[in-house]
Amino acid sequence: MIGRSLVVALVSIFIFITGLSVIGSLVTTEKMDFPTYLMLLFFGGGAVLPLVFILLCIMNYIIKWRMRSSGIRLDYVYFLIAIPFIVLPIFGFVLFDYSDRGRYFEEKTFWNIAGEYTGYFALSIFIIIINRIIVWRNFRKQKQNSTSG
Repeated sequence: MIGRSLVVALVSIFIFITGLSVIGSLVTTEKMDFPTYLMLLFFGGGAVLPLVFILLCIMNYIIKWRMRSSGIRLDYVYFLIAIPFIVLPIFGFVLFDYSDRGRYFEEKTFWNIAGEYTGYFALSIFIIIINRIIVWRNFRKQKQNSTSG
């Protein structure tokens, strides 16, 4: 499961940064050259990758643990556990930025700061969907393995 979590983290960050680069090139008049893209991928993805990987590993082990004792649909278990892993870390960053809004940066409202983090919300939703496809593509097989072992 750790290997699959790493694959999910790498694939989702690569696709997300590539998508942001393409959208950014379409919206702005400046074109991004390949070395700039590689630098964005290395520094931007490298900064987020450890956090994404650790959160995915924790989330997947909690889901695996809850699958054993759950009597409800496994998709519900997955999404009920995954939603806090989407919302809480980003909400924590928003609250931290909101608490420091007047010290080092310009004065902003809570919603302005939350709007700056919409890209991270989109990345989180994308990661949860990719994780569902790659790691938990066959819930019945996972449930059988967890109950037999």
